[in-house]
Amino acid sequence: MDKKKDNDPNEFLDPEDWEKFSNYLLNNNRFILSDYWEKFVDTIVNTAHKRTKTLKKNKILYRARIGSSFIELEDGDTEFSPIHPENMGSPPVEYAKAGRLNPERIPYLYLATTIETAVAEVRPWIKSNITIGYFKIDSDLKILDTSHDEYKSTGYLNEWIWGEGGEDFIIQKRSIPSFTAAEKEEYIWGDINNYFSKPISPNDSPLKYLSTQFLSEKLKNEGYDGIGYKSSLNDDGYNVVLFNSQQVKCIKCGIYEIKKLNYEFEEIYNPIFVSDDKNMIQRVISIGPLKDNNKEK
Repeated sequence: MDKKKDNDPNEFLDPEDWEKFSNYLLNNNRFILSDYWEKFVDTIVNTAHKRTKTLKKNKILYRARIGSSFIELEDGDTEFSPIHPENMGSPPVEYAKAGRLNPERIPYLYLATTIETAVAEVRPWIKSNITIGYFKIDSDLKILDTSHDEYKSTGYLNEWIWGEGGEDFIIQKRSIPSFTAAEKEEYIWGDINNYFSKPISPNDSPLKYLSTQFLSEKLKNEGYDGIGYKSSLNDDGYNVVLFNSQQVKCIKCGIYEIKKLNYEFEEIYNPIFVSDDKNMIQRVISIGPLKDNNKEK
């Protein structure tokens, strides 16, 4: 039975395999895959059809760039202006740095389905000028859309086991056979979308992009025109990366000024308090049933 599952081209073997695959490309091989990882990538391709989406001809997508331009008037004066549409596309080959989905010197066009998402992705500051390019799709495009795949934390892989008295528990990792095919697929694609969308510092090594770049090349070879993924910086819309920038045309550019930035946050762990004697103490949370102090011992 296990052997049959191992040979199922539509079922992943391990819910943690995307993380392991990323580490494999980073630390072992980058261009030649082992048989195991070849099958893993094939399973990604086989399950990608569930996430295939068509962007219809004439649909408008958006691209933001920080900055503006000036145009020279006939009288020799200059006028404040958006960046010209010809300069809003993907960078020339010689200037194409490694990106989230594209390898160095292979430029892709990074767009968004809403202006809000396009602006958020360039991380502007208050009072900065932003040029927004409006890109019209020339023909129907086939993309992989992972924007609805939700990332699950590693806690998803754990299970709590309570003691007989209900007072003690242990946390242990779930065994791989305990996961259904649907659960493994959900976890893998959630990880993929998270890798596509999570913010990366400009100081981070481009090597962090290896797995997403590899998958992009694979999907491009499978006939996809691009990839859509969730924006971690804005919930309104999602990002779209096109492998071929010639499939869209920038028909308009507008210039905007950033007026306000909104940040939402929540406490995610225990705080640290400072006691009267200046020693720092961490809040303690007790988990488990309360003991009855009145109960005879």
